[in-house]
Amino acid sequence: MPSQGGSRWFAVVSLVAALLACYGTLALVGILSVLGVSIAINAAAWAGVIVVLAGLTAFGIALDIRRHRQSAPFAVALLGFALIAWAMLVRYDRTLEIVGFALLATATAWDWRLRRRRWSGGRSPATQSDCPRAPTNGRNPT
Repeated sequence: MPSQGGSRWFAVVSLVAALLACYGTLALVGILSVLGVSIAINAAAWAGVIVVLAGLTAFGIALDIRRHRQSAPFAVALLGFALIAWAMLVRYDRTLEIVGFALLATATAWDWRLRRRRWSGGRSPATQSDCPRAPTNGRNPT
């Protein structure tokens, strides 16, 4: 497996950071409210951080196009990013936000899988056996 440095983790870490910035902050504010502590969060800044982190996730996936030669994960990530940006900056819609994060997570997992396949030489685990297969000529050997 060639050394990729920190770039192979870039999209994953950015996605986790975006999810934590969005839902982690929401959970923290909720927990603090239950405990009687109230804090004010600038909603525009909060939304901006989420959009930037989601954009970094899509950017991280774009960096891998040259490695695995497939742009489909980036297209899915770009759609997810666009939905998140729309929900955060134009008109908030929880459904769009959740679908955007789901698309971004799907694209990140797809990209990760393509990179792992590329690192293993393009072979799936089922074909990595060192044992040769005997040809069956269409018949079932008994």
